[in-house]
Amino acid sequence: MNQYIDQMLSMLGTWAVARSAGITAFIGFGLSAIAGMISHWKIISPQMRAKWNITHQWTGWFAWLMLILHLVALILDQYVHYTLLDILIPFRSTEHWFANGLGSLAMFCFAGIIISSDFIRSKFPRTWKFIHQSAFPAFLLMLAHALIIGTDRHKWVVVGIYLGISVLFIVLAWFRQKPTSENDAQHVRSPRKSF
Repeated sequence: MNQYIDQMLSMLGTWAVARSAGITAFIGFGLSAIAGMISHWKIISPQMRAKWNITHQWTGWFAWLMLILHLVALILDQYVHYTLLDILIPFRSTEHWFANGLGSLAMFCFAGIIISSDFIRSKFPRTWKFIHQSAFPAFLLMLAHALIIGTDRHKWVVVGIYLGISVLFIVLAWFRQKPTSENDAQHVRSPRKSF
């Protein structure tokens, strides 16, 4: 398996793989969060909500795989010299320590979401929901990481992707939190009663 990864990285170049995997992970996590929010809309049928939820889950897993490829390519790259500890310990990296630290924090949030969704959701729904809410700050951390350190952050196509997904994410998150009736307004003011 390692020989195939080495072959792919040598053909494409580790930096190109790291960049494309990072951008793809951003798109995947953004679309996963958007699909997750849409899957809770009461205005669409239960069948459509189920389809959006499947999209949410699959894009989240795909994004996670792209994030792992992004990290492996960065570790194998001969130019930037990131170590596993630079990735696993936030703000440890000597190069771009702040932006890399934000990326590490986002990675841990996404890891917690993936792991909790697969292993504790059915047994500890409150804990799962609390962890799952970290998708909102994780997305913002990931966006800041991409805009500060992303090699392609100056290319209009990539900026358009970042902004388009971010605006949609923020608008949907705002609507998700906005009460639609007096009943919902009471629910928003006192979320503990819902548990």
